[in-house]
Amino acid sequence: MKNHDSDQKGKGWLPGCSDLAELAQGQEAILQILFDTSREGIFVLDIEGRVCKANQKFASMLGYTMEEIHESNVWDWDKVFSRDEVLSMLQQINGTGQYFETQHVRRDGSVIDVELSNSTAQFCGRKMIFCICRDISERKKVEEDLRENEAKFRSLFQKHPAVKLLIAPEDGSILDANEAAAAFYGWPQNELRNMYIQNINLLPPEQIKMEMEKVLSRDQVCFKFRHRTQNGLIRDVMVYSYGLESVTTGKAGGLTDCEPLKAVYSTDPLTTFRWSTT
Repeated sequence: MKNHDSDQKGKGWLPGCSDLAELAQGQEAILQILFDTSREGIFVLDIEGRVCKANQKFASMLGYTMEEIHESNVWDWDKVFSRDEVLSMLQQINGTGQYFETQHVRRDGSVIDVELSNSTAQFCGRKMIFCICRDISERKKVEEDLRENEAKFRSLFQKHPAVKLLIAPEDGSILDANEAAAAFYGWPQNELRNMYIQNINLLPPEQIKMEMEKVLSRDQVCFKFRHRTQNGLIRDVMVYSYGLESVTTGKAGGLTDCEPLKAVYSTDPLTTFRWSTT
């Protein structure tokens, strides 16, 4: 039987190529196509930071023509690193490569956030640095919006007149407590953050866990509990809860409003508080 593998020996991976020169040309052509059509910006630097080769995607990313980008150095468009820092980094890059984020200044003066993946190779005895550049400006904007929203939520949480607790559903630990909670329960905020809801709720721990599971599964949203305060008073409260999921961690929790119904051994007026978890 004719051995198919033996027929292909020495022919490389390009069909129809038996001549080594023709094979090399074919491989180079395919690599050039991949380089030119990549959705990521790609450029090659020498050890002095000069652009030796770049694809159209990278030139367009910075708003330069191909001629302009091939006449530039890294520090012409990198906003974060100085010339000396760039040269030092190029010296340090080895075969394992580098991955980091920086900012590039476009030709029109606008700034974009980018992530770079760099590696090196030797060509004709020269060290060359291969760089893949991805525009992450949109991702950075989303991250900044999330941070701003988190800051707004934290400010609302801390200053809201209603009593609020952030509780971890897996063990009932109090992750955070606002100023109103400290005033209502009598413990300072830093002490409340080291406590468990089991220290406040008079139900047995196993029943508290069952009630929290009802919140997470949305089987029940309204509860009546008895809560203990720091000075030993017992407060009857009506609890309104619903499950939620943290955007950043993906962990489930419950956001709860509680209304104290009466105070044993106390004449405090009716108030409202919120018990929530992330």
